[in-house]
Amino acid sequence: MIGVYCGLTEAGIYSIAYSAASLIMMFSSALNAAFIPWQYQMLKKGEYAKLKRIGYLVLCILGGILILLVMFAPEVIKILAGESYAQGVVLIPVISAGIFLNIVSQLFYRVELYYEKQNKVFIAVCSSVIMKIILNMICLPIFGFEVAGYTTFIAYGLLCFLQFQIYKQICKESLDGKLIYKGREIIFLIIIIVACMFLVQFLYGWLWIRIFLSIISFVVLFLFRKKIVKIVNEIKKVL
Repeated sequence: MIGVYCGLTEAGIYSIAYSAASLIMMFSSALNAAFIPWQYQMLKKGEYAKLKRIGYLVLCILGGILILLVMFAPEVIKILAGESYAQGVVLIPVISAGIFLNIVSQLFYRVELYYEKQNKVFIAVCSSVIMKIILNMICLPIFGFEVAGYTTFIAYGLLCFLQFQIYKQICKESLDGKLIYKGREIIFLIIIIVACMFLVQFLYGWLWIRIFLSIISFVVLFLFRKKIVKIVNEIKKVL
């Protein structure tokens, strides 16, 4: 649709930005493939606390990787496509935020899959796609190709919301109303990670500050390496 309303050049820029932000999706897909059988075991055994803990840890890891990707988006774009596509850098934070919402929705999807509620999931996905098409048709001619990143974010946000509502209904029917993943906890996590993605883009003009922040982050990780190793080992048991 970007090619139709804005031109092929703009469509190419968006495509590069989306491809850069979607790098994490390959890692996420691999995790999902390993996570689903384990989640089924936990649901069958009723070990919801462990399921929630691992689920949140995976979200934090993927969110952290996305933040790192957004932080060095200008350099990533240059490596992938060169200076001519530098305009696409501004799209990476919002596209990455949308991708994170999609990753969050996978938590709910796996529960829905276990309880065989695929029909409702299909409705949620279709609603998200239709929303994105309508928003693109309205907004692209007015605001240009950059708005496509925000329509993607809104569409993934709608998908995440609908998936959560389906998941809540399943918990009400099958788990006596007990929620494995709490709404407030998920919202808090989303706000923190998405806010970081949007804030780091203001540092794009200062590479040294971004490098400095990255070094500080790695120092903090090193100081808490024992806890981190314990967490990694716990996740490795799942994989």
